[in-house]
Amino acid sequence: MMAKAKAKAKGSVWEIEAEDVAAAWGVSREEAEGFRRALREAAGRHPREGAEAAVWAAAARRCCRPEHPTPNLDRLSTTPSTPGWDRLRASPRPPPPVTVPSPGRQRRRLRRPTSPLILFFFLAETAPGPLFFLFLSNPSPQPPWLFTIVKRAAPRLFSLFFFFLSVFLFFSSTLPPPHSRPSTTITRIASRLLSLPLPAQAPRPTSEKEDSERAWVRVEPKQCSLSLVRVRARRRARASPMSASGEGGGCRIHCKYTNLGRMMELHGPKLLGSSYQDPISSYDLFQKFSMQHPEVFWSIMVKELSISFQQAPRSILDTSDKLKDGGKWFPGAVLNIAECCLLPVQFQNKTDDSVAIVWRDENYDDFPVKCLSLKEFRDQVMIVANALDTVFTKGDAIAIDMPMTCTAVIIYLAIILAGYVVVSIADSFAPKEIGTRVDISKAKGIFTQDFIIRGGKKFPLYSRVVAGTKCKAIVIPAIGTEMGVQLRGTDMSWKEFLSRTAGLPRPYNYSPIYQPAENLINILFSSGTTGEPKAVPWTQLSPIRCASDSWAHLDVQPGDIFCWPTNLGWVMGPIMVYSCFLNGATLALYHGSPLGRGFGKFIQDAGVTMLGTVPSLVKTWKSSKCMEGLDWTKIRVFGTTGEASDIDDDLWLSSRSFYKPVIECCGGTELASTYIQGSLLQPQAFGAFSTPSMSTGFVIFDEQGAPYPNDQPCVGEVGLFPVYLGATDRLLNADHKKVYFDGMPTYNGMKLRRHGDIIQRTVGGYYLVQGRADDTMNLGGIKTSSLEIERVCNRADESVLETAAVSIKSSNGGPEQLVILAVLNKRSAECDPNLLKAKFQRAIQKNLNPLFKVSFVKVVPEFPRTASNKLLRRVLRDQVKQEFSTCSKL
Repeated sequence: MMAKAKAKAKGSVWEIEAEDVAAAWGVSREEAEGFRRALREAAGRHPREGAEAAVWAAAARRCCRPEHPTPNLDRLSTTPSTPGWDRLRASPRPPPPVTVPSPGRQRRRLRRPTSPLILFFFLAETAPGPLFFLFLSNPSPQPPWLFTIVKRAAPRLFSLFFFFLSVFLFFSSTLPPPHSRPSTTITRIASRLLSLPLPAQAPRPTSEKEDSERAWVRVEPKQCSLSLVRVRARRRARASPMSASGEGGGCRIHCKYTNLGRMMELHGPKLLGSSYQDPISSYDLFQKFSMQHPEVFWSIMVKELSISFQQAPRSILDTSDKLKDGGKWFPGAVLNIAECCLLPVQFQNKTDDSVAIVWRDENYDDFPVKCLSLKEFRDQVMIVANALDTVFTKGDAIAIDMPMTCTAVIIYLAIILAGYVVVSIADSFAPKEIGTRVDISKAKGIFTQDFIIRGGKKFPLYSRVVAGTKCKAIVIPAIGTEMGVQLRGTDMSWKEFLSRTAGLPRPYNYSPIYQPAENLINILFSSGTTGEPKAVPWTQLSPIRCASDSWAHLDVQPGDIFCWPTNLGWVMGPIMVYSCFLNGATLALYHGSPLGRGFGKFIQDAGVTMLGTVPSLVKTWKSSKCMEGLDWTKIRVFGTTGEASDIDDDLWLSSRSFYKPVIECCGGTELASTYIQGSLLQPQAFGAFSTPSMSTGFVIFDEQGAPYPNDQPCVGEVGLFPVYLGATDRLLNADHKKVYFDGMPTYNGMKLRRHGDIIQRTVGGYYLVQGRADDTMNLGGIKTSSLEIERVCNRADESVLETAAVSIKSSNGGPEQLVILAVLNKRSAECDPNLLKAKFQRAIQKNLNPLFKVSFVKVVPEFPRTASNKLLRRVLRDQVKQEFSTCSKL
């Protein structure tokens, strides 16, 4: 029965029950069942959410005219003239802020009155008579003037009243099925104007526990400086999983149908006993349990991902080896993590026909979004894996230095599937940086492009690779199939590389190379903010960690379409690959710059449901207003990482999709994940974190290494608990123990792991990242963070786009001097640095400390950044020191 066959997309139109369809359309149950069958068939041919309106039209036609053939959905762009469509009264693209309807919550549609005008005249003529008679029969004396007013005005007043009532009934009976709460638009407006409560649904008995099962998450920007998002428990009868509503500027989340909420409902009573109440109330207890009993949590977690062991592990965690601070995870396990990304998974509804990747090339904004099914994607990966065996030797390290395109993702998984090691290099590096990373990893080959296409311009890439390294390069053309550059004699084109599989009898088949879980699969590099980049090795455990964090905190579910503009050279690139493919989601890629409107239109057309950003990217969107008029209402969760977020920017981003939650993420390449995040099961605050990641523990300690109490507001360096699945236990070009453990304090018998972040815990239990420990400055004997000063200065003047605060020591000694560098908005005229200095000084004295003195302000065109948009304060500090040194000599 189709009513039992739930679609992957929670809260979509595919979930409407047959009874509701029959009642809304006035058709029999058999016709309604026919509609559902046709709808399911059409949905299978058009899995993307963007084709939803066309699916409705086709299904309506099949329902009302079974003998009529199903129209060609690809050509269906206008409203069909069919009885089914007239009854449905839907549009091909519902205008915002309409949201998807929730199953089982649609009220029985009102029948149109036989004649509203007859009802009007009957009530207008009959109602005043009895009331007037009652007025006359009142024994108390009435003044003559009142008698005259009632006699003349009563019929007219009642006539007007019943006229508007009739109009209301007429229009409410012709409205389409409601998209949010079961109250019409007119009722909603009238209720707000008259301050009356909205019509309630039929009550049903509920318990206190049921009342807290659903959370009403609402943005309250005026509540406090952090724009706290309050969570209120409210009863909702027959609520749908993960349904959304534009009501009141918020969204309703059925907590039991989030990934983590479902896990807690299933295992919480057994693990927490009587202390378990519901996913919202018991979240902190469950997170603490996962940290104290990681082997229990991960034994459950690994079953939620599409992980297939060729040889099962002997245990989850082995702590018998005291030389390993974090123990040994999944000992004895043998698998190929790339194979796990490519195979169909029944419990995730992941089939060969599921969409694996959607993408669009820059400057093709008006063309349809391209897509690859899982089978097509797997075939491409296996062809590349077969070609690799003809060029390289098993175990070789092979670099990828190109934008994160569909082809790059295919190459990435093919290298791991075939038993090689990926070396991730960002496509923005100069030749020297490329050569450094190739030399450290000892790569035997490198995949790259001839050019990078950004903003309609060509930027050379192959020439930079040639200048940086002599290893064999396999070059993919950025446009078309023909190469745009002349290749070296040792290099080969992409076309020539693939032609090596022509003689194979079955090029689309490949037997994966299975290896132990602790074997190396990927070499990444730290951002280089503190000197030479550290070569960070990822094992097959690292993908499990990053996919599980996305599952638990971002709530990535099967059927989601996930986009996060990044690069395989940075940690978010591999995280995106595994977060999508191990969770049954679709990876969305834009082959171009994410700064312009083209990227935003891709988000709209691809039906992206989860969008990741970096704060500087959001700031650019907001200031340029390039995303105005685009429909991002299908997005249900935003993610952000890379640097500290601005509260106003987060509020703007959230407003693009009915104020959906923005989940802050903070972690590191060596952790393969985030150690601190937000959660859909907790109240969220813009620009802040609400919880440690699942199974993660940390403490905040002072300058003497003494930990602060866990419930006390404080500021200090963070120390991570060493038992951490996915974290590195070695570095390829540095002493791992010296980098991460030497000099760290001990807590409860554990040697804490260094991460380098300065964390502030607020009164409400939220966390703010104050920057790196090496970004701390000492101003007049008071230690403060660069980020604190930058947050204040960014708001000091409207012409300022962003600021960077650094401190330098005078060559003659004395206290550190505060220098602020500013980048102005493009539309702003030149600003006097002295005027900015005065404004910055007043803002700092008012909001931070009156003892802090701004020594120098300089306006610069832009800041030096890594390819992952991290601000290089070290470079700025060196530039300012050089400038001050030159001035001193003069």
